Amino acid sequence: MNKKNFCSSINLSTHIRKAIGYRILFCFIAAMVVILIITINDIISSSHQLEKNLEEQCSNLESFVIRQVLVKNEDSIKPKIDDLNQKSNIIKFMWNNKEKTAPQKNLQWSFPFSWIYTYPIKYIDGTELGTIIVKGSIFYDLGLFSDLLTKLALLLLFFVTIFIVLYPLSKRIPQQLFITPIDNLLFLLRNEKSKMEPTDLPNLPSEIKEIRDKITTLLKSAEERSREAALGQIATQVAHDIRSPLLVLNVETDDLFSIPEKKRIAIRGAIQRVNDIANNLLSQYKQEKTKIANTSTPSPEPVALMLDSIVSEKRVQASNLPIQIELETCQDANALFINVDIPSFKRALSNIINNSIEAIKDNGLIIVKLGKKKENIIISIIDNGCGIPNHLLPAIMKAGTSFGKIQGSGLGLSYAISNIYTWSGNYSITSQTNKGTTFEITLPQARPPSWFTHEINIFRNSTLVVLDDDDFIHSIWDKKISGEFIKLHNINLIHFYSPDELINYCNRNQNSPEINYLLDYELAGYKETGLTLAKMLGITSQTTLVTSRYEAIDIRENCQRLSIKIIPKLLVMDAHIKILENNELVFIDDDETITRIWENRAELSNKKIAVFNDFYDFKKVSNSYKKDTLIYIDSSLGGNLKGEIAAKDLYDSGYQNIYIATGYNKENFKDIYWVKDIVDKSPPF
Repeated sequence: MNKKNFCSSINLSTHIRKAIGYRILFCFIAAMVVILIITINDIISSSHQLEKNLEEQCSNLESFVIRQVLVKNEDSIKPKIDDLNQKSNIIKFMWNNKEKTAPQKNLQWSFPFSWIYTYPIKYIDGTELGTIIVKGSIFYDLGLFSDLLTKLALLLLFFVTIFIVLYPLSKRIPQQLFITPIDNLLFLLRNEKSKMEPTDLPNLPSEIKEIRDKITTLLKSAEERSREAALGQIATQVAHDIRSPLLVLNVETDDLFSIPEKKRIAIRGAIQRVNDIANNLLSQYKQEKTKIANTSTPSPEPVALMLDSIVSEKRVQASNLPIQIELETCQDANALFINVDIPSFKRALSNIINNSIEAIKDNGLIIVKLGKKKENIIISIIDNGCGIPNHLLPAIMKAGTSFGKIQGSGLGLSYAISNIYTWSGNYSITSQTNKGTTFEITLPQARPPSWFTHEINIFRNSTLVVLDDDDFIHSIWDKKISGEFIKLHNINLIHFYSPDELINYCNRNQNSPEINYLLDYELAGYKETGLTLAKMLGITSQTTLVTSRYEAIDIRENCQRLSIKIIPKLLVMDAHIKILENNELVFIDDDETITRIWENRAELSNKKIAVFNDFYDFKKVSNSYKKDTLIYIDSSLGGNLKGEIAAKDLYDSGYQNIYIATGYNKENFKDIYWVKDIVDKSPPF
């Protein structure tokens, strides 16, 4: 077995035992070193105490020995020493009067417990007289010996205690606290036992128990999500299938003038009810499948479509209540955008409408209005509920304050107000007791995003190809491009329902700029999408995506990267088809006010002009214009696109008569040889 395989075979228990064992061994060795140091210190201290006692006894004998030596009476020293030896059998004093004496006092130990102590005798002038020698054993001082034994016993006990305490840390404690619980958790994961009872994993530490509980919760959640995914697919398919006949009914009822008004209203109400159910199913089950726009970064969003979705949801929610919820929008509402993040906006509006629903006790009416005032978007939620007393209005704005609701927390309105300020907006509340409340939101209007369009630009004598799996979408295009329209503008409308039909058609009509494509993104039963087909067939510059998946951020990003516009399917009926002429002049500016001025001036001057508010709209049809067409481009086209860069793109495509129309001085534009001149924004006619 090589080293790599060996390392990979070491399991968690081995890792834990090694990690803890090495640390315990280090601690044990460190403790033993400390014990050894303390023991040596005690032995040295005991030795010093013994030496001190012996020195004291020898000092008492020293003066006697010196006197006897000086008077030449050394024979009397031996009886004195013998007398001392008779008092103790443990030590023995001796007198050595040889000329060579010990140089200094010294205690020497002999293995294992014997010692010899030498005490030199000198006269005042340093004359060496002899040496007192004392021999003995460790048992000389029983108290000292007992104290030493006690310390050694305590140190031994300390050693045994450390061993008893540390040894389980290396084996039993890791096994009990870590390895066994983790093995049980692994068993739980391997067997996916989301319904495991607490008794299945006994004696778990609280932290491991918390992990176990969270794993169990995640497993249960995974099971629930799996079931919900299956239900979601069914619900999405049902909603998708019933929307087409609903749209057919919706359109056809407009022509049923022979039916009494009351019955027509009832029919429309029933159709709207089913449509709301379909919208609710799609909103519940498509949000998890679709990656919705970033919830923390606001982006330009179509306010009318968001309000339609919210109102549909609330109609379903209040279906069992005697409450009618209506949506009223202003002219050109489908072209109005606000900078918000979709989930937070829907939640905020939902909270406000919920307040209105809860404030209505009997038959009630809630109207959601969308309007525009100057550069602001006005959203009003009007109800005929119980109303709020004027003195409570200031308090009702605060989190945790509620009025007229049994279970109201007061957090929903606070959340909505907080987000309104986040979106650089404002709000107002007017209310009358027993008459109702109006909550008005004011948000700055945003420029439509670069991915959005509600207009299709096509030339006379051109072809429009529709690819969609929805019969009703085809019927809408048939109505918009009716027989008279086709006859007037000579438009060829072709319908396809499958990718194969489109692929075969494109293979037969390669590189034809007179063809425009309206492609659905999601085609039931096919893995190809409208985007993948456009890219594969090389028709991205002629394609517009028609989809209900316009909220998906990945679809938006792909469309922007491919310069493809999106028409939300809900706006197909209101989409504008603009017939282009081979005009003698083209003006491109992102400011609609400026382009209208040029159009009006051209009409007064009998000039043929085509205006575009988006450079990429012109790019889609540019191949149908002659290369000598006069083209005027604004320097700032929005979306960080500079007119000079766009002009270079057109120049590389063969266009020669290109002008930059701007309010900046010519000095700001240097070395742009592809532009004929820098002019102001005044129409050149």
